[in-house]
Amino acid sequence: MGSRLVVVESPAKARTIGRFLGGGYVVRASLGHIRDLPENDFGVETDNGFKPKYVLIPTKKKVVRTLAAAAKDADAVYIATDMDREGEAIAWHIKEVLGLSDEVCRRVVFSEITPRAIKRAFASPSQIDMRKVLAQQARRILDRIVGYKLSPLLWERFSPGLSAGRVQSVALRLVVEREREIREFRPRRFWTLTVEVEAGEVRFEMDVVDGEEKRRFWKKKEAEEVAGLLKERLAEVVDYKKWRQGQRPFPPHITSTLQQEMASLHRMSPRETMRHAQALYEGVDVGERGRRGVITYHRTDSVRVAGVAVRAVRKFIPEVFGKEYLPQKARRFRVSRYAQAAHEAIRPTMVDLTPEEAFGYLNKQQALLYEAVWRRFVASQMADALYDVTEAAARCGDVELYALRRRMVFDGFLRVYGRALPSHDALLPQLKKGQKLRVVSVRMDEHETQPPSRYSEATLVRKLEQEGIGRPSTYATIIHTLYRRRYVVKRGGRLYPTELGEHVAKLLVERFPRVMDVGFTRWVEGELDRVEEGEKEWRGVLEEFWAAFSRELEEARETLSDGGRVCPKCGKPLILKKKGGGVFWGCSGYPSCRYRESAAPKPQPTDLKCEKCGAPMVIRYGRYGPFLACSAFPKCRNAKSLNHLNERKESIDGDSDS
Repeated sequence: MGSRLVVVESPAKARTIGRFLGGGYVVRASLGHIRDLPENDFGVETDNGFKPKYVLIPTKKKVVRTLAAAAKDADAVYIATDMDREGEAIAWHIKEVLGLSDEVCRRVVFSEITPRAIKRAFASPSQIDMRKVLAQQARRILDRIVGYKLSPLLWERFSPGLSAGRVQSVALRLVVEREREIREFRPRRFWTLTVEVEAGEVRFEMDVVDGEEKRRFWKKKEAEEVAGLLKERLAEVVDYKKWRQGQRPFPPHITSTLQQEMASLHRMSPRETMRHAQALYEGVDVGERGRRGVITYHRTDSVRVAGVAVRAVRKFIPEVFGKEYLPQKARRFRVSRYAQAAHEAIRPTMVDLTPEEAFGYLNKQQALLYEAVWRRFVASQMADALYDVTEAAARCGDVELYALRRRMVFDGFLRVYGRALPSHDALLPQLKKGQKLRVVSVRMDEHETQPPSRYSEATLVRKLEQEGIGRPSTYATIIHTLYRRRYVVKRGGRLYPTELGEHVAKLLVERFPRVMDVGFTRWVEGELDRVEEGEKEWRGVLEEFWAAFSRELEEARETLSDGGRVCPKCGKPLILKKKGGGVFWGCSGYPSCRYRESAAPKPQPTDLKCEKCGAPMVIRYGRYGPFLACSAFPKCRNAKSLNHLNERKESIDGDSDS
């Protein structure tokens, strides 16, 4: 038998797989895609069934020559690229460029890079899945159509070099609309009441409620009147319950939840998370265990776990934590109907490789990521955490009172991973329906409504996932593109649209409402899923999209110049021009006319005072987004980050996926 060529994407993956396969196999890396649509040409024949024009990527010519030489003498070529749509498309392009027949070309897929998984995959190779390839091709053509047709309109209105993308533009819209909500937000004061009651010799607090929600009094006088009615009165118990409550563990990590956790806890961007996950998937040296992948494939939206992995962790849990931490039955988590069913959740490939042992072989970022994957996977198959809960409802005249106390009695999966439910030192005393409670005191607390929080990278990924925008392999790229185009900046862990980003989003929403609609983007993703499942023909998706998009495109071209703003000096149209991350209105007659004016939003007032001169501080907008500045500028040039305002107006909590 002659040599057998194996083609993977990266050298690291090639090194790991090469050790498992041994002699008779030659493993080479394609370094990602080798063919794509042309960089400087549209490359799609919209009037000829959307036929794409693929060309070799210029920087990959040497790689292709190397692969072709190795394939020439090989009896079989195994293409072992990643198991998602993009990996399938890379495999197909390699097959096409190298001119491989179906008899010679064999496709192998695996969700983990371990000796057992690799040997099993190579023992039963298959053919390239053309449904996946066509779904990815439809996505690539859709993105090319939007980017190639919309970007020139941005160049006319703004400056050359800007880009509009089908998914990135919708993500930008989300960030811009959240910023607008914050600007338009006006805080309202409200009051809540808490009463201390006495039952025998025991005292405890109850809230004044509507149902089970704390009652908000929007007028202080009304709160004072109710507080006056409650003082020194007797309340009657109308309900009392006591029960044992279980808290179930989370499913293992998928791409979005892993990105959210790493961003929230370790300030790691989605792009960084994917880079470190890629390294752990492709293989690292772990001492006597050798070089192998220590986590499964990291681009997934499925929480399914292989049976062999479930059996391994169920054996591990009682050995390490005790038999009381193992539930009677293995847990199964519901897989979304839109998830890639063939994929697994992200899990460790060797459950007995604990984070403590792994830390000796990984860098800091890799170690943190491995720990997150390991702990969530192990916890997912552990017993529930248990709480004793007491709940009481009472009435004092027309005023409803409510109290709930919860105390943990068994930590269960929380011993490894997760956040416990609110727990109290003591439960409520035993009460009876009709029992009288004496109101000892009433406390009135003042609050202020808070604006919605700006997106962090974690919460934006969560929003994209919830809205069905993008897929696991695209979240990191979407956010990175917003940064790279200077449409969004990150300050204090939060995402702010730049002036440029706001103007681009406004233009696109006005001119292309359908493309910028969140629901439409979700529909497109669903159609691509149906192409992969064989339920839809890929050209049909493109034709349906193109029919509406081309009309919007023509209308936008006709009306784009009618911006309504003209130069006060020469009468020519004003256009938005780019300068760094900001923009300004400039005369289209430049350089004959050099008129320009600011395009920044008007300064927004705040309740802060300048510590240098005492004048009110305002929110101004610069090339890197909003910032606090003294309203007495230019006499006083005091300026600072918006973090000073955020500390008062925003809660930084709530980023974790729990």
